[in-house]
Amino acid sequence: MPEPKVRFKKDDGSSYPEWGTSSFSKTFNALNNNTYSRDMLNYDGGDAKNIHYGDILVKFGDICDIQKNNIPYVNEGLAIQKYGYLKDGDIILADTAEDETVGKAIEIYNIKNDIVISGLHTMAWRPVESFASKYLGHYLNSPAFHNQLKPYMQGVKVTSIGRANIAKVGVSFPESLEEQQKIADFLSSVDEVISASEEEITNLEKQKKAVMKKIFSQEVRFKREDGSDFPEWEEKRLDEVVEFLDGMRKPIETGDRIPGPYPYYGASGITDYVEDYIFDEDLILLSEDGANILDRNYRVCFMARGKYWVNNHAHVLRANTDCINDYICEYLESLDYSRMNSGSAQPKLNQQTCRKIPVRKPCPEEQRRIAEFLSSFDEAIAAAKKELELWKELKKGLLQQMFV
Repeated sequence: MPEPKVRFKKDDGSSYPEWGTSSFSKTFNALNNNTYSRDMLNYDGGDAKNIHYGDILVKFGDICDIQKNNIPYVNEGLAIQKYGYLKDGDIILADTAEDETVGKAIEIYNIKNDIVISGLHTMAWRPVESFASKYLGHYLNSPAFHNQLKPYMQGVKVTSIGRANIAKVGVSFPESLEEQQKIADFLSSVDEVISASEEEITNLEKQKKAVMKKIFSQEVRFKREDGSDFPEWEEKRLDEVVEFLDGMRKPIETGDRIPGPYPYYGASGITDYVEDYIFDEDLILLSEDGANILDRNYRVCFMARGKYWVNNHAHVLRANTDCINDYICEYLESLDYSRMNSGSAQPKLNQQTCRKIPVRKPCPEEQRRIAEFLSSFDEAIAAAKKELELWKELKKGLLQQMFV
């Protein structure tokens, strides 16, 4: 069989044995999973932790450390005994996703005395023979393995894959457990750097939020250059300090988009690049709908600069002459929108509600000072995110070169 482009050597410099292959069905035995939805789970406690497919796709890396990751519990009164209790080294794949990330896998690690079961839209498997700790978690997320799943993916809006089809694909591995462990340890060290970068971003974002709270509550005030006070802030409604330009935005269906140089904005930022633009000025975009309105993993308000297109999932705002776009944007980002939500299945901020949002308005000079101060956090966060992406690209390249 073909060899990986990158291989480890023994400590004495000699080569390890050739890699072996086997079918997935001979390598793993299937375990039972449950179908408990999010409303049947909680983070307060319970008898069993539950691995939900959404967490595999979004929250967990290749390795799921049961003691470190925030994993929900099954609500009291729900059956757990009929589902396979997981062990260290077991793997779980997400069998459903909105795209080709279906099949994303995790390896269970550091389970200790916890009871852990495999949840909704997942497939749990136990290796027939022993593998080095964390090897499978990295291998099953490599292109060498994941590309085998693509012919079996089904669906249009939602993509899925079944147990019978996964059983058909092959599994490659070094015959030597020592080489498996070297691969796993090396990739895990890269994961540690990625986790540290993610933690740095999280901490910077928390620091910024804490500072924003003090500034917009006026607990902290800026001074003029001569040390004198700025005027008192005014209380306004949003529609008194901005103009709504929603009538100019326009969606483009995915199949009708022609690739180009101009950003295409949606509810949580840039989603595509297209050949034309609607706007040619710096403006504020406030999410009209989307999960980020309630679950703030992404900004709900952000600046769009230069030339770009905006669809109908974000309100487009232009600050009035005595207001600064960047200040209004940061102020709106600091707010809690849970009580403004008018959606049911999908969170929504309708224009009528947005127009009534109370805004605390300093004089233009103090607005500028606040915006410039907060932008320093944004620059640090952007630099940290850029570094994180470089590490992720490195990991992606390593996965391509270290597995076949």
